[in-house]
Amino acid sequence: MTIGEALKEEQKRLGLTSEAMAAGVITKGTYSKVVNGKLRLSSDLLVEILFKHNIDISDFFEMIKT
Repeated sequence: MTIGEALKEEQKRLGLTSEAMAAGVITKGTYSKVVNGKLRLSSDLLVEILFKHNIDISDFFEMIKT
């Protein structure tokens, strides 16, 4: 699973819109590009999104393990 796919899954689990998931960290357009695999997200911004929504980092990285 890619980081974008995992973010989208967490977004759905939390019942958030893409705008709410990205708010205050990145634009909705940038978030859309990330979840669609068209843009990579820096680790700083990824961690910021995860912390903002109280997403456990260990669990998140388990999701994206290959």
